[in-house]
Amino acid sequence: MLACASFFAGVGGIDFGFEQAGFDVVYANEFCEKASITFKQNHGVELDTRDIRDVPSTEIPDFDVMLAGFPCQAFSVAGYRQGFEDEKGRGNLYFELERIMKDKRPSIVFLENVKNLVGHDRGRTFRIIRSSMEDMGYKIHHKVMNACDYGDIPQNRERIYVVGFLDDGMSDCFRFPDEIPLETTIGDVFDFEGRVDDRYYYGEDTYMYKDLKREMTSSETVYQWRRKYVRENKSSLCPTLTANMGTGGHNVPLIKTKHGFRKLTPKECFMIQGFDRKFVLPENVANSHLYKQAGNSVVVPVIRRIANSIMYAVNMGRRKMILDNKENLYRFTEKDIENVLYFVKEYHLNPTKGSRGRTNQGKRGFGGELDEWVPGKLLEIAVCKILEKYSSGKELSPDFEIYSDHEVGKKSDPDITSVLDPDGSDRPPNVFVEIKRLDSKSRWMGPRQHQLKDMDEGYMVHASIEFDDDLSTKQRDITAAVLKYLMKEEKIDLSEFSDLKNLVAKIEYVYSFKELKEKGHFFESGNIIPETDFPTARHAYKKDGTLSTLYEIKEEIKGSSEVKMKWEGREEYTDFSDWVITGNCQILKDKWGKEFIYAIENTTMFSKIFGSFEVKAGQTNRFYFTNTLGKRGGKDVFKSIDDFWFSRRRLDELLLKNEIADPISMIKRIAHDI
Repeated sequence: MLACASFFAGVGGIDFGFEQAGFDVVYANEFCEKASITFKQNHGVELDTRDIRDVPSTEIPDFDVMLAGFPCQAFSVAGYRQGFEDEKGRGNLYFELERIMKDKRPSIVFLENVKNLVGHDRGRTFRIIRSSMEDMGYKIHHKVMNACDYGDIPQNRERIYVVGFLDDGMSDCFRFPDEIPLETTIGDVFDFEGRVDDRYYYGEDTYMYKDLKREMTSSETVYQWRRKYVRENKSSLCPTLTANMGTGGHNVPLIKTKHGFRKLTPKECFMIQGFDRKFVLPENVANSHLYKQAGNSVVVPVIRRIANSIMYAVNMGRRKMILDNKENLYRFTEKDIENVLYFVKEYHLNPTKGSRGRTNQGKRGFGGELDEWVPGKLLEIAVCKILEKYSSGKELSPDFEIYSDHEVGKKSDPDITSVLDPDGSDRPPNVFVEIKRLDSKSRWMGPRQHQLKDMDEGYMVHASIEFDDDLSTKQRDITAAVLKYLMKEEKIDLSEFSDLKNLVAKIEYVYSFKELKEKGHFFESGNIIPETDFPTARHAYKKDGTLSTLYEIKEEIKGSSEVKMKWEGREEYTDFSDWVITGNCQILKDKWGKEFIYAIENTTMFSKIFGSFEVKAGQTNRFYFTNTLGKRGGKDVFKSIDDFWFSRRRLDELLLKNEIADPISMIKRIAHDI
């Protein structure tokens, strides 16, 4: 879990957003006495209440992510745009963050501020901040985002968010979240019907009561008292909360309720910032301070969505770093090519071998055997060579023996069959390694059941073999490259095809048989092979908001619910039908009996077999299995062999969550144990 240090923490809104995305806040600093009281009531981390200028970097624990909503009054419209020249010293507190960044070198920096930071002093202020971070090696992303567009919060609140990464790979993978539909209304947040404490109402004896009565005519919007007049917000949004709204005379948000004209309560102000209803407001803190705290805080759902994007970038960047590791690659030598070609020749000429392929699907000649054996055998060589980099002088060899068809039927040997130790002794490997080729279209990954032989201690290695050039798919043909290599006299020009020197193998995934059995799925013979994607379908709702006549509502889900998915056009369930759906959605059924999922709000579908899928608000997706094997003669084609498989999506998720070790770690483990 990535450790965060939170500076200018306020009441901890940024902390909440990052914790909800899976980060761990290990340190927080807040100098304001009243905000500190509220923070301590709602967070478990010990709060450092010193002035940040008095905090030595050596007294801050190590952390991965800096969080800071540094003082914004100096940059905001409400604060009169003083910037770095702020006489109270609030603007130049950014340089305290700079000091800590230089000393602690966090991998990621997250900053939040008012949108006017971008334009202050004709852009000079933001340029200084950006240049400061870039000089320290951070790659900067920034975006102005409105709570109503990115947080499903009905408040017009624009803020700038700055994210900096030290790692290029993580930076390349980062994107700010997309806009989402606004589903939450002010009526969902503010209580227009119930009665609150009398102190929040404006009676007839209030100096501005006549203005309120004249101007506040609707109970479906939020008004503001602007020193001397009432301003109506006609967008059905709450106007931007400000730090001074509790002082009584300016920027006070007002609503017309069943019981009269009143200002928002402090609880409502925090709720329109996306804080949970359970957020505790201390009884020993005056309302004026609570209003200030709410106005200075952040919109938690927006922070959470950005934090989710940061977490995704971290995970994908780590995976990219692992896969881009050159120790994980192998380029073939001429000897490798010649050894494989010799094997194919001997295999073809072996009198025990017939002219049919292994799947018995028609005749296969020498050309077919080149297509069949060259990539696989080269891949076995490559895996051995990559493992040797970590094996302390051991030499590994794949199986180049040629067995009769009768022997093949009885054997289930590993793909690495010989180990030559540094002392010159030759022996069988200590662990079983099965190697399979992986291509970009692979969706299900794993061995046949009989290859496991009830073993838990073996390993599955998936490796790719591709040309590292810019040619087209047809030109990047391994058999053509072999012919090009063999035809030295150039009687036929094959220069359009790739060169074997550009053929690269890479180990992409490694996992143990035990992990496969515990976290994968056993697909029996006689079953279908289900498609692993659930694409969008025809829109469930028309533009006028009515349900299309193609669909009927089968089930409505709000929260989290266990749901079973059916096979296309059938009523029965399979042993991989179980899903957990979290969000606000409907399960629909069309007139042919097929089921679909319509997301009212962003919704997640999760299966331990297929992985996680996000259905965006307003989107309709397929919610049934299809058979990748298709039909023959109008009837479904079924599997003819037992397999243990991971779906590629689910395996990626397990790797990103560190529930399965990364490929380099697994390679080192095999190299040591073999």
